[in-house]
Formats: sequence, structure tokens, C-alpha cells
Amino acid sequence: MLGATTWRADMIVLENVCKEFDTGFSLQNITLKVSRGEKIFIFGPNGAGKTTFLKILACLITPSSGTIKIMGYSPAMRTKLLGSIGFAPQSGHLYESLTIKQNLDFYGKMYSIDQPELAERIHELLVQFNLSMKLDSKVS
Repeated sequence: MLGATTWRADMIVLENVCKEFDTGFSLQNITLKVSRGEKIFIFGPNGAGKTTFLKILACLITPSSGTIKIMGYSPAMRTKLLGSIGFAPQSGHLYESLTIKQNLDFYGKMYSIDQPELAERIHELLVQFNLSMKLDSKVS
């Protein structure tokens, strides 16, 4: 976890963030502050840049320009942020041949979460979503 840093008032700060692809801009000059406990909604038509925006916040892609701070860290400090950020795309991919625990374990390892923390986080998620009894059940 990130300790005292997580208590900052501004949890997410974006200033003039742009993302440009070969086909043009997906995001242009996004400026936003999200305070601790504040909720935001991202909506818009297909191709508006919602997924690109979320991928930038999840440190999965980097912006073309602008500055970002998440819990006081820049995305360059990706390893400090990975244990605190999640991203569930609308076309989420769970492997039906794996159990619930195996899927969670797989994605945790993809994000380089160390094993003791990963085991704790998986346990918390299973309890939170009342899936502890289905730990070894296939996703399908």
C-alpha cells in the first residue's frame, strides 16, 4: 500500500493531458482533479476516448503530453501505483478454463504484485464479493 500518500486531498490530477495516435487525437487537453472520496463518471459515444483515458489512469499507456499525478505519484513511478489501481475494461477477459482464484492470481502477477500482498488482496476480494466458497470454481 502507499501509506500516508493515500491521504492526499487530490487523488488524481491531470493537466492538459493529450493522447495522439496515428489516426489523430483521442484525448486533447484534459484537465481534471479528483479528491479523495469523490466519484466521477466517464461517459460518451464510441470513439470519444473513454477507454484511452482509463488506460492512462491505470498506467497501461502513457499520454503524448501533459502531466498526471495519481496519489502524488507520476505514472513514471508505476510500480508504486500498480497495487492501488485497477482497470476492468468493458470487454474484460476472464479465462473460463481457470478458477476464480487462478484468474485473480494470474492478473495480480501480470501487475507484479508480490505474492504475500497478492494472496491478501485475493482473499479480500473473495470476501468482499462473497465468492470465498467458490474459490476453486471455474469462471464459466
